[in-house]
Amino acid sequence: MGIEVDHAQFVRIINLFKSQTTWEKVLSEAAEQTREELEDKTIDALYDSTLATGRKIQSVSGGLEASIETEVEVRDQTVRLRVKSNHPAAGILEYGGPSSFPPWGKNSAIAEYSKYMGVAPFMVAKGVYDNQPFTSPTRFMTRGCESALEDLEKNVYAAVQKELSGKKS
Repeated sequence: MGIEVDHAQFVRIINLFKSQTTWEKVLSEAAEQTREELEDKTIDALYDSTLATGRKIQSVSGGLEASIETEVEVRDQTVRLRVKSNHPAAGILEYGGPSSFPPWGKNSAIAEYSKYMGVAPFMVAKGVYDNQPFTSPTRFMTRGCESALEDLEKNVYAAVQKELSGKKS
């Protein structure tokens, strides 16, 4: 599961340069400078999110937060800045959807969460099924990306200024 932002939104700034290699250099430098802000803003968006039940998302084990990471990829004349998570809850929180009765056996995620909550695993699973807390999308990753766009644009501008000052020397 991941969300990505590519360089197409920054053509107005980058048109100062005609070389594709300069574009890639500027954009990859700006993307690297933005990675930490993107991760922080995605985590902030996660905990600012509200479930379909009206309750705010809270950290239980910290696993979802710890799974959020960013990466910069330069390939085929494209620079990609991504935020992603391999946590099982990331997809349903981002996009929403109905919950089937979740597995609640000894090695399940529900069993792990029930230990933190002090409730029997079956009751946690029944609560998820009965309350359907994930039916509405939270778009926490999308909102994290949107929040980081301003940082990315500032970093692109700074990289352009750096590149321009280097060319004058």
